[in-house]
Amino acid sequence: MVLAVAVALAAAGCRNENPADVQPELPADQVIGEEGVLVEISGDQLASQPIVIPGEDALEKTDSAVLEEIDATFYFGFDQDSLGSAEILDLKALAEDLGKLPGTIMIEGHTDERGPARYNKGLGLRRARAVAGVLEQNGIDKARIQLTSYGSERPAVTGYNERSWAKNRRVELTLVSAD
Repeated sequence: MVLAVAVALAAAGCRNENPADVQPELPADQVIGEEGVLVEISGDQLASQPIVIPGEDALEKTDSAVLEEIDATFYFGFDQDSLGSAEILDLKALAEDLGKLPGTIMIEGHTDERGPARYNKGLGLRRARAVAGVLEQNGIDKARIQLTSYGSERPAVTGYNERSWAKNRRVELTLVSAD
């Protein structure tokens, strides 16, 4: 019995699901910014603040009224930043609705807790950009879009299992009115 527990613990310890092995770490003073360009940062700024890439008329979410009509979530696979065909079709339909309504489109990228904070911030941003790209291809003006990556800082659910992680690998899209 003790041997079986020891073997199970050793196997669990050897399992490597860390996306850092897939993507190399960036230097401590750089972050991926607009269009995949490395941007210099100071101190531990990245670990303490979300990456925000505002449009021309960026709005703070706390200073705006959220319209209940448009609020959507799109989910991603482990270490993935691409959308499936069903999600693309949903986004095309959503772009049609968004085109008829005024306001800023907030797109927030999230990841599960696995992987280093710096990597997760970049992955969340790539996910947000994937959603924004489909909207832009379907007539939404880039100036209306504000991208934010929270990485794993704002989980939708807690738990250390695949079911929880799957709910946290997401992009949340909200239409915000400038009242």
